[in-house]
Amino acid sequence: MAHGALLLPEAGEATTLTEVIQAASRQGDSRGIVWVGEDGEPQTLTYAAIFQRAARILSGLQRRGLQPGAKLLFQIDTATDFFPAFWACVLGGYVAVPLSVPSVYTPGSAAVRKLQNAWRMLEFPWVLTPSGLKDQVQSVRPAESEGPFQVECVEVLAEETSDGAIFTACPDDVAVLFLTSGSTGMSKAVIQTHRSLLAMAHGTIQMNRFTAEDCTLNWMPLDHVGSLSFLGILPTVLRARQVHVATVQILRDPLRWLSLIEGHRATISWAPNVAFALYLKQKQGISEGRWDLSSMGFLVNAGESIIAKTARQFLRLLQPHGLPADALRPAFGMSETCSGITWSAGFTLENSSDDLLHVPLGEPIPGASVRVVDEHNLMVPEGEVGRVQFRGASVTPGYVGNEALQREGFHEGWFNTGDLGLLSCGQLVINGREKDVLIINGANYYSHELEAVVEEVDGVEPSFTAACAVRDEHSQTEELVVFYHPTPSGAERVAEISRSIRRKLVEDVGINPRHMIPVERSEIPKTEIGKLQRREFKKRFEAGEYASRLEARPVFQAPPDPVQEGRNSLSLMPEIARIWEEILETKVGPNDTFFELGGHSLLIPQIQARLEKLIGRPLRVVELFNLPTVRSLAEYFSSEKPSSLPPERSRRVAASHDIAVIGVACRFPGAPDAETFWRNLESGTESISFLTAEEVLAARVDPELARYPRYVRAAPVLSGVEHFDADFFRLTAKEARMMDPQHRVFLETAWEAFENASYDPGVFPGRVGVYASALFNTYLINNLYADASFLKQQNQGHLLRVESMGGFNLMVANDKDYLPTRVAYKLNLRGPAINVQTACSSTLVAVHLACESLIRGECDMALAGGISISVPQTAGHLFAEGMLNSPDGHCRAFDAEAQGTILGTAQGPSC
Repeated sequence: MAHGALLLPEAGEATTLTEVIQAASRQGDSRGIVWVGEDGEPQTLTYAAIFQRAARILSGLQRRGLQPGAKLLFQIDTATDFFPAFWACVLGGYVAVPLSVPSVYTPGSAAVRKLQNAWRMLEFPWVLTPSGLKDQVQSVRPAESEGPFQVECVEVLAEETSDGAIFTACPDDVAVLFLTSGSTGMSKAVIQTHRSLLAMAHGTIQMNRFTAEDCTLNWMPLDHVGSLSFLGILPTVLRARQVHVATVQILRDPLRWLSLIEGHRATISWAPNVAFALYLKQKQGISEGRWDLSSMGFLVNAGESIIAKTARQFLRLLQPHGLPADALRPAFGMSETCSGITWSAGFTLENSSDDLLHVPLGEPIPGASVRVVDEHNLMVPEGEVGRVQFRGASVTPGYVGNEALQREGFHEGWFNTGDLGLLSCGQLVINGREKDVLIINGANYYSHELEAVVEEVDGVEPSFTAACAVRDEHSQTEELVVFYHPTPSGAERVAEISRSIRRKLVEDVGINPRHMIPVERSEIPKTEIGKLQRREFKKRFEAGEYASRLEARPVFQAPPDPVQEGRNSLSLMPEIARIWEEILETKVGPNDTFFELGGHSLLIPQIQARLEKLIGRPLRVVELFNLPTVRSLAEYFSSEKPSSLPPERSRRVAASHDIAVIGVACRFPGAPDAETFWRNLESGTESISFLTAEEVLAARVDPELARYPRYVRAAPVLSGVEHFDADFFRLTAKEARMMDPQHRVFLETAWEAFENASYDPGVFPGRVGVYASALFNTYLINNLYADASFLKQQNQGHLLRVESMGGFNLMVANDKDYLPTRVAYKLNLRGPAINVQTACSSTLVAVHLACESLIRGECDMALAGGISISVPQTAGHLFAEGMLNSPDGHCRAFDAEAQGTILGTAQGPSC
């Protein structure tokens, strides 16, 4: 048995996560979270901003009736949404349940079934997601008869104007449920409390002497226990900087990790063994590049079996760039232990060798203990292999609603990990697993569940199937090999059955087997009572007994390429095949599918990045799923016009200069929409309103001015300006009253333009730009400034300045320069938002700039337009010779008798 040091309490140390985030928010500096999303642009939230956003999200949840103790299922893929939502759960006494976000929400896929099964298992919790994912999440809604499937958007909740009421938590309250990997979509819900999460953080901080000057860097998925516990909660306890990066950023360009370490001076990061292997494939790029990695003192290697040779090669490759000799830290942890529970003092070239079979994983953290026992739970001597068990405050108290797991997993307070190992000089060494569990790319899969999936394939003999984890000298992670016996009717179509098995496992489980090997019944090792001996299969495979039965890969031979200009499917096929071969490390045929060749989720971003460089535009993951062969991709790409811009452009590149107007919305006097406006033009209908003296006086026009002979009682009156659906745009009545009607009407017509184009801006995957202009704001002067009670309420007796709360609110709600920014924010648009002002030509220039932005590839769609509303609307104008205004109130555009114009008509945007 090995014990960690005594966990030393610090003065004022937090006992709940609520106290942690409250303390972090009060530190008053710029430290907090940096999020680097798929577009590579960093976003920063200080701890104070995180707390404020969390308090507003909490308010939104409470206003919708959610009670303390309720569970919230997370489908959140950005740290700037994920962590405020998590801390909102902490503040409200809710239980956060992070779950991985699928690349594509394909009904029936493994990821979608895992989401649906978690929803059922946890008895219909609300699902929390960003607006951009809401429609996709709702698209996989289970049958209504099963229960309520309520989806709430983080951004909508965060727009509350007041903070929620903070729940008084206790240390043993449940804070989060971690859903462990399940082969068939059924997961175990691991309970972690405020006490256990803080025990892990405090123990790790004490053991490794972390401080507030450290900076963590995480690129693993946000739902992973290490991402939340080790690299999210721990730095918040420290009040240190934390950087989170979209996983796809690193998978597409592994060298990006090194640049981020250097750029942020990161000191703590982590990855599984398979990730370190990615860098061994980048030897040339690393050798030719230049980074300063001297800040990285704690680079964790965990999540799956560690290969000493790979770790040593990684060190040799990175040490010329300043990586400290002892930076690599092998460790052991799992969801049940709140991430790491043992940490090594450092894996170096001096204290290891390439032949080291099992890498020591260090000693337990302060407050934790580890022991190795036999099948009767009796401790074995040091150095002897047995079952690995842990005890300590960071160990889970159990599972949700699974008494069988509870009984199986615990013995007199000791948690059984399911791993086999030994203790050597107080350090844990893992050398196998007690049960048939495969760990592939850091995720757990159970052999018997995989076998059940395989046996659903037509032509496979039930009970004569084995799913085994193997590793050859070239692989950096365990790989799945399936042994099966074909039925008599399937013996003639073995190749077809093997393809069906691969397809079934990819679609149902999300795992791609390395090989499918047909075997005879007599070759399947079983005990006398019929128990399958999978380890015997593994032993035979690694001895090479099945080498002659492994599937041969076809050699790619492109058809003759006819001489013609431009790209065509035949000329693209060899280029696409070459990319696949380099990444999949196998020969490729024109009709082979990515997954049938051994492709998996970690390789998709690399394929995606290489193909984007080839075709000169971004490529969506769904396109790869829908076009699974070399031939189908080549035919698809060849149908596009080649881009005239360089393929390195990081933004989406327009395929040509052709631009289509796909949606229009407008409001004019006498014409609430484009169709009515066109009919008015065709019929010559005049829409100027000629006002009565009473209407002019009601608009507060000076009576003497109204009686002046040259005062023209005519105006373009836009109906319904005073009406606005504030709730639809998530605005309060007070905010709507304060807002310039030009902003209100433009927001409404912007939404109408998207409706007219049949696009939902909230879920459109591309970048939408906004180019807009507005007239001088008369509402601010004639309505708001003229209202003494309103001004008094805003400035509370002080000068109304921009830096005051009232002054700032007035500015944002009324300044014409904020119009495009407001539209982009309210409609969730992720492109440039540009204010345009060139006097009378502003709207035309806005359209011109939008077209230029599309051509340059700065956005995929653009919203362009202008707005002009003068209030009060029922006021005329004073005619003066030589000025623009009409002398009689008539506006005769493009007419030889034109004498002047009428200002104040409203117009809207187009997509």
